[in-house]
Amino acid sequence: MNISEAINFSIFSWIRKKEFFSKALPFWVSFIVFYALLIAFVLYFFADLFSALASNTFEQYLLTLFKPAYLSEFLGKMFLAIFLILIIVVLFCVAINYFYFKLLQYALTQKGVKSQNLTINLFIRLFILQILAFFALLFYPQDKKLLAIQWLSLILFVFAILFSSLTPVVAIFGLCILPYALLVIHNAIRYSQTVTCMLVGNSSYSESLKNSWNLTENRFWEILFTQFVVLIVMALLLAGLSFVLSAIVNIILVLAVQNEVIRYIISDSFSNIVFAPVGYFVQAFLLAFIYSNLISGKGNLCCAGEKSEKEPSEEIAKTEEHKEKKAVPKAEAKKANLTKNSKLKTKK
Repeated sequence: MNISEAINFSIFSWIRKKEFFSKALPFWVSFIVFYALLIAFVLYFFADLFSALASNTFEQYLLTLFKPAYLSEFLGKMFLAIFLILIIVVLFCVAINYFYFKLLQYALTQKGVKSQNLTINLFIRLFILQILAFFALLFYPQDKKLLAIQWLSLILFVFAILFSSLTPVVAIFGLCILPYALLVIHNAIRYSQTVTCMLVGNSSYSESLKNSWNLTENRFWEILFTQFVVLIVMALLLAGLSFVLSAIVNIILVLAVQNEVIRYIISDSFSNIVFAPVGYFVQAFLLAFIYSNLISGKGNLCCAGEKSEKEPSEEIAKTEEHKEKKAVPKAEAKKANLTKNSKLKTKK
């Protein structure tokens, strides 16, 4: 894979396209709504805490906090706030994943790859597939040898944690976490195209995992190096832009907010809203770039199941056509013979 092409397509190509911003706008709206609700809940349930921070009376607030009557009320508010925040996080993850799949579709079309329509059924399957792929890279590689090594390393590591206090010699098995971690990285690369395979070929869960594993065969180091370089370039660019933006926001907030903690929370939230969606953009375009390169060398493996189903019917149709073509001259020869015989009879 060409690294310069990967960087250009993943980081810079979508910036130059006007229609892309209509695809990117839902990400920023989702992040703004998420942070607005998050800050609203925190300020509503913990208004006393923030007022103490703003007025520099945090020590007095702590003294009143540990009184039994006030502490029980504070804990009740905290548990209710955590419950509501968890609901918001779940809804936010669902929305972001939906917009990410739509963006991945758009990125694939930019590389000339057709994908399925993102229906509700397909979206649910893609969402579940992400969870299955996560557990698969932790516990279930497609190769049996790797599967045995990964499980043996994991069992020995757990054994070392449980029994190292009884016999210190067992602690040496804690090093087994290294091969396990390396295999997790390997599996993450091999399963990196599972969502793309289902989105393109509408395959099942097991077929998508298997297709991604087969598609990335003998391309591990190439994919790893490409992803590493692109993500490093993205991280450096975002770090620089985020530093400049945070500095500008802090300069503006100094005039309005005196407390450093509140200034940090506001500036950090603002930079996250602006730059956090960029990671999704780069990831979607990078996956599309890698997928198009993989199928150009191996063919569209994600549709291999559909092709294998179609091939027998195509062969049957071909044989039937061949038989029909053979039957046509035979029928014509019979007709010619009949006409000759009829002419001979008439002459006689």
